[in-house]
Amino acid sequence: MLERALPGSVAATGVAIDRLEAGTVIIVNTQNSRYRLVVLLEPHVVLVRGGSMFPEATVVRFAGATADGKEVKGGWILVGSHMEMWLGSARITSSLVRSVSIDAVPAVGPRHRDACAGPGRCGSH
Repeated sequence: MLERALPGSVAATGVAIDRLEAGTVIIVNTQNSRYRLVVLLEPHVVLVRGGSMFPEATVVRFAGATADGKEVKGGWILVGSHMEMWLGSARITSSLVRSVSIDAVPAVGPRHRDACAGPGRCGSH
C-alpha cells in the first residue's frame, strides 16, 4: 500500500512506526548518516542511535516525516523526507532519508502487517 508523503507530493516508500510491534528494529539511511531505531511500548517513542546527535542509544519522541520542517506526517519514516524527533524540548531533524528497512521483528502481529508502504523491504538502496 503506497501512502502520499505530504499533500501535493508523489507517493513515497515508508514505514509507519505506530503500526509496528514494540521491539521492532528499523534501519534508516539518510543522506549523511545511518540510524537504528527500536520501537518502544509507548506510541511514537523510540530508542535511536546514529548520526552526530545520537552516538549512544537515546530515547526520543518520534514526530514523523517532514519535507519542509513545517508539516509533519506523524509517525512515518518516508524516503525523500527528513525524520523529525524530539529530545526533551529540542527538535532534531535528519538529513533526507534515502532508505528505510525493518531489520528485526519480535513477533508478526496485526500492527506490523500494514506498516510498510511501497515495494520491497520498505525502501531501495
